[in-house]
Amino acid sequence: MTKNYDYIKLEFIRFLSDPERTETQNEFAKKHEVDPATLSIWKKDPEFKQELINRLEEYLGDSVADVYKTIRKKAKEGDYNFTKLLLQQINLLKAEKQEMKIDLVKPLLGGVSVSGNDSDPQGS
Repeated sequence: MTKNYDYIKLEFIRFLSDPERTETQNEFAKKHEVDPATLSIWKKDPEFKQELINRLEEYLGDSVADVYKTIRKKAKEGDYNFTKLLLQQINLLKAEKQEMKIDLVKPLLGGVSVSGNDSDPQGS
């Protein structure tokens, strides 16, 4: 009987993307009757890496949303530290948005330096 390596690869990606796993890579290999060296080879494959990154982004995306919900809830309850953290995150998002606007405008200005200081016409 031949092994379904595509299935095992997907299971290995799930295994690697699970931060709560308790099993080691060698235990995974033994359980799935795969040479541990094969797992190491898979980890170097660009397609495998990309799929692992996609899984991690999915997992982290869900986690980030949960974290923001908790921060918001605690801030609404009046917790000073969480209120401060929430306001810092809002300002960070505003700063990132401003940077994105500047990055979009730079090419339109033909390489002219753009600064946040409106009183400096030279942009320095």
